[in-house]
Amino acid sequence: MATPDSFLDFIVGRTGTFVARSSGRVVGEEYYIDRNTVIWDPVDGPCTFGVVEQRGNQLCFHYPFRETPACWWVFRDADTWMVRSASRVFGAEIQDVTDVRDAPLSCDAAPTS
Repeated sequence: MATPDSFLDFIVGRTGTFVARSSGRVVGEEYYIDRNTVIWDPVDGPCTFGVVEQRGNQLCFHYPFRETPACWWVFRDADTWMVRSASRVFGAEIQDVTDVRDAPLSCDAAPTS
């Protein structure tokens, strides 16, 4: 298992695409503005700001549309970063972090907060 810090070291200032490993379906894209702030762009909704919190060996994301944070464990296998849900809402879903690029998101509208 990788650490939250090692993932943040890799991803801050970049955008990653998150793909559900079980279905191959793109879940969304996320731009890591800094170690504490992201913009999440789900495939089925508008861009929104989120707050990142490290809880032990998990990264937890607080979004205005969720009452509880979405927490994830971070893994790395060779050159592939993955996250595994720590929440019962998502089950044990694993997502691959693909198409990581040095560019912010292009949202259709300004992100909500």
